[in-house]
Order: sequence, then structure tokens, then C-alpha cells
Amino acid sequence: MSDYLEPAKGKKKYKVEICNLFGGSRQDISQYVASVSVTSSIDNPFMQMSCMLSDEQSIMRENDVTGDKSIVLYMSAGDGKEISGLFHINTMKFQTINGRRSGGVELVGMTADHLNNASQKVMESKFRKSPAACTSIIQFIFDKYIKGDIDYNVSSSPAVKIDIPNQTPMQAISWLLERSQGVGENMFVLYQTFVGKKPKFQLDEVSILAQQGPKRTCVMTEGVAGSEAHEIDKEYIGGGNVRILDFHQDSGFDLHSMVQQGYAAKEYAEIDIVEKTVIFEKDTSTNTVMGSPRAPEVLSATRQMAGPRNTRCIYDIFCSDTDYFPDPKLKDASLKSKSSAAGMLSTRITVATYGILDCNAGDVVKILYKENNANPDRPEDKEYSRNYLVHTSKHMVSTNNECYTLLELVNDGQK
Repeated sequence: MSDYLEPAKGKKKYKVEICNLFGGSRQDISQYVASVSVTSSIDNPFMQMSCMLSDEQSIMRENDVTGDKSIVLYMSAGDGKEISGLFHINTMKFQTINGRRSGGVELVGMTADHLNNASQKVMESKFRKSPAACTSIIQFIFDKYIKGDIDYNVSSSPAVKIDIPNQTPMQAISWLLERSQGVGENMFVLYQTFVGKKPKFQLDEVSILAQQGPKRTCVMTEGVAGSEAHEIDKEYIGGGNVRILDFHQDSGFDLHSMVQQGYAAKEYAEIDIVEKTVIFEKDTSTNTVMGSPRAPEVLSATRQMAGPRNTRCIYDIFCSDTDYFPDPKLKDASLKSKSSAAGMLSTRITVATYGILDCNAGDVVKILYKENNANPDRPEDKEYSRNYLVHTSKHMVSTNNECYTLLELVNDGQK
């Protein structure tokens, strides 16, 4: 049978193996697996894995799965793309099947780097006297405490003088990401995705990610069968366009939440612990990562409200006695016109396709969606046909070796 008639079938058989925490000898448990998936998101620093399997042979008990085991996963898609990774089994869930004693087990895992985050607190004072840019401090913390494989793709300015007081490494990094000032519109993210078929951390700026060209084009067809669908399936097998199997919009926009989260205006608050004063400075710009700002009339109206305080604010402790504690210069790093995550938090489109394992969190895909009318020559729908940033990707494979991808897409602006 031609490949394009079974486009979901992986070119190679998936494999799931169980091993010790960091590797070593492996036992192939693929025959017991009902489904397995791996998820990456720009909102989560650690990639997630879920594996559902039948445990009628008590293989979990035989392998003494008590938290000291890992899963080695390999999957292949219909276009020949492949991914693999080692995931520490962080949680195991058991349930009986149809009330019988035979059981099903779900193994939930993350890359083992998460243990370095959970087991340590950051206490660093060196940057009080040796200022460095926020991204440089992030790199120092990550390399010293997390020690994972990472690409540092962006840098920030200016140099700041700060202490990192008793936070987990990822809490400290998150705190610094909010205060990082870069060349774009300044939503910095640290996340884990697939690079060269393997998991790898990335430090990126969202506005720069969104400017990339699309890795794939996802096409909405009139039907699941017919010449148009078959032609696109042929393109997919060759590594080209892929057909959308399911499309739904979770949210086009949510103005109440967007405004409440700082889409219209934001603030920076400097809290002076010596003079016991608080100085607020406003940022009433609305930058977007993709497209122009939504609902300009709403933005204009909400900026004129009577309340003295905006709903989105960064609070920083400040000591005006600079002989005792040098000015950390955090205001210079924080108070700058920045894009808000509010738009992307409320704008969501989810598409399901055949496996596109090269499209992951932080990538860009293009949606081709024609207007919903009876005209055979109908044009593309301008609302949906555009580039989107992949917020979350989930790659799944089942017992019949069919591979699918679920993409959660975001776009914070309008054309």
C-alpha cells in the first residue's frame, strides 16, 4: 500500500525501554505499551512524557519501579522524522481495567534535569559587587545548578547588581526572565524542546522566535478524502505540507483577562526600604509579538479609568542608601516597553495533524484555512490563515505505530 494512503504510520517501529535512572542496561517494554506521548511547552522548563501500558505481566514490579528508573523513548513519523529521549519516571499511576485485577499503568516522566532543580536552592551574592546582565546571571545559575544541555540564543542589558536569595534554580531564573531587557519586545523564556532529535534547553526571546519563518504549513481541507486530501498527504510523506485532522479555537481573545493581565497598561514599583516610599511608573504601550494590537478602542478606554493602580505590576525592593547597597539598576532592566503575555494567554488554536516531529515548542507554523462557504474558489480566511507560534507540542504514538501531533498555537495580535 502506498505510504500516502497510511500517512500516520511511522517509518520505523516505536520503541519504549525501561532502564536505571541515568541509563545502563535496558528492557524493551514496547509490546505492553498502549500509547506514549511527549510534550514540550514554552511555559514549562522541563519536557514531559506519558506512557500508558498494560501491566498484566507485572513488569513494573519485576523492574522495581520505585522512582529510580527511567524510560528511553524512540518514535518515528510517517514523513520519516524521528525523536528520542531519556525521561526519569517521576510518577506512576495504577488503575484496574473493567473491575478486573488486571491493571493499567501510566508512567509520567520528565528529563532527569528536574532533580537538580528540586534538590537545590540558589544563594548567590557575587553579583552585588560584580554586576552582570540578567541573561548572564541566568547562564551562571543554569550552568552551576541545572547543568543541562542548553543553547543561549539571546542576551540582555544592562548589567544589574542583585542578590539571589533562597530560590530554586528555576524560580530564580523565572524572576530574572521577567526583568530581562533585550533587543526585541522582551518576553524571555527558558524551555526544553527537541533539537537534532534530542531534548535540549533553549533560552529565547518570544518576539524573535515569532519572527522565524514557518517550519511547516498545516492545511485545512474540504474533506478527509478526495484528491485534495491525497495530494497534501503525498506532500507530507515527502516532508512538506501536512493536513489538519482537527481544528478548534479555544479562544480568539478574552479582553477582560487581557486587560487585567496588563495588555493595556503595566507598572513598575520601586519600594524604598530606607525612606519607606513606593514609586510607581507606568508603561501604557501595547506591543504585540505577532500582528497589531487587538481592540485599540478598548485599550484607549481602559487607560483612562479612574483607578490609580494598574493591574499588572513588577515590584522591586530598593535601598536608597547606596553606600550600604549599590543601586541594582533593576528599573533600567524592567521599565521598558514590553510585549505582554496577556494576549497569548487568551488566544489559542489547537490543531491535530499527522506526526510532525520537527515542529515543537518555540517553532512557527503556518495555517492555511479557506473561508467557510460554498464557493470552490473561496479565498483564504484572513482571521485564521497566518503564522502562529507553537506554544505547546504533543507528539503521540499508539500500538499500531500511528504517530500524531497536537499543536497549541498562539498569536497575540490581529492583521
